[in-house]
Amino acid sequence: MTAPVTAVLSQIRSGVASVPDLATRTGLAPDLVRAVVDRLVRTGRVEPWRAPGGCGPSGCRDCASSGCPLTSLA
Repeated sequence: MTAPVTAVLSQIRSGVASVPDLATRTGLAPDLVRAVVDRLVRTGRVEPWRAPGGCGPSGCRDCASSGCPLTSLA
C-alpha cells in the first residue's frame, strides 16, 4: 500500500468518517483523500456509507441527509 492509502485507512479504522476530517488528520489534499477512499471502496477494503433513506437520484451528495459524512464535501 502507498503512504496515502495507509494513512487514510488507519484514520477510517479509528473512526474518522468524513473527507474533510480525513484530510485534516492525514495532511492530505481533500481530492487525494476522495480518490483514496474511492479506491478503498472499489477494492472492498472499506464499506461505503449509506444514507438511511438512500442517496438521491443523481447519486451521492444529492441530499443533505443529517449525519451523512459526505454532505460537507462540496
